[in-house]
Amino acid sequence: MSVRDLLTRRAAAWSPPTDFTPVGAPALVVTNESTPLGFYDGLRRTAHLDGYILGPGCGNVLAMAAAFADEPRGLVLVDVDPAVVCAGRMLVACLARHERLEDFVRELFCGGEAPLASLEQEVLQAAESAVLKRRMEAQHDRLWEGLALVTEGFRYRPEDVEAWLRKWRDWDPAAHGVPATGLPVRTSVASHHGLLRSLARRDDIAVLEASLFDPGLLAAVGELPGFAQSQSLVYLSNAADHVLRRAVFVAAKAKLKLGPAPADAGTLPRSPAEFLAYVNERHLARLSAVEGGERPTCFVYSTTRNELTLCSTFEAPRYRAEDLELGADLGMAIRGFVGGGTAQPGDGVAAGGWGAAGSLRDLALRLYLA
Repeated sequence: MSVRDLLTRRAAAWSPPTDFTPVGAPALVVTNESTPLGFYDGLRRTAHLDGYILGPGCGNVLAMAAAFADEPRGLVLVDVDPAVVCAGRMLVACLARHERLEDFVRELFCGGEAPLASLEQEVLQAAESAVLKRRMEAQHDRLWEGLALVTEGFRYRPEDVEAWLRKWRDWDPAAHGVPATGLPVRTSVASHHGLLRSLARRDDIAVLEASLFDPGLLAAVGELPGFAQSQSLVYLSNAADHVLRRAVFVAAKAKLKLGPAPADAGTLPRSPAEFLAYVNERHLARLSAVEGGERPTCFVYSTTRNELTLCSTFEAPRYRAEDLELGADLGMAIRGFVGGGTAQPGDGVAAGGWGAAGSLRDLALRLYLA
């Protein structure tokens, strides 16, 4: 049985209990992380990965295939944002049906809006539950905001495929001797199209609506065929930032009467020290289910403090107080916070969500503790 079938049939158990509350624009096939030169080469030398890839979103997690000398057993992509789930499934469906990279690029990136609208409907009709379908439909506008970004405003036409490939497939920071800051996920997808297509054709890419830290999900991933005997990779991105963002933004907005009170309001952290325990003990500790056996799992992560530069470790990371960078331009942060967690061009931060991570996090924490 395929990875998708094994996990999707149990997906209702991991589905978030309430509808998604947006706190920023969805990140679709993009990343703001930095990849040090030689990062994946080093992992291939030291880790000998031959298991699965587990991670959030449908962005930099796809680049983790570069850490494997051979094809992974499968990919498990998870996100609590239905727009990201829909986009991930659109990408996988497109991968599965195009043997040629050029045809894949033509439909997903260079075909304009019509083929993307068709892909979206294909994904909606194939949803395993009415709840997930409704949640993806509710995030339609945000999905298309993200699609507009990754397609550069739908400006490429079918005849522009070669121009697209010259721009994205051949993007090579090593040629300039600089770190791959913001390594384009489009480059990774193009570079590993054959590998990703093979997995998609076998239904060994699962895209699920779930929290990365859901204990049932983690247990199920740890039970996938061959997981215990192989060495897998868990991509965490900047998990601490995202956990804090959702927790304190939702709670702070409730205090300001800008949103409903969170269901777990009584258990949310009320100080930086409590937040560390909240992340380390209630979230990261759950990763023990996928830490592996004699061949320990490789964890790849980043933090705002280290400027979102990818790091790796062979045990589940724990966050320290110094990993949480505080300090805010409150005027700028208030504009982003009240606007739903997004910043506007000219605000002094990257537009489109969590680019103002330190400032917005600090503001949210102050508001929540007030």
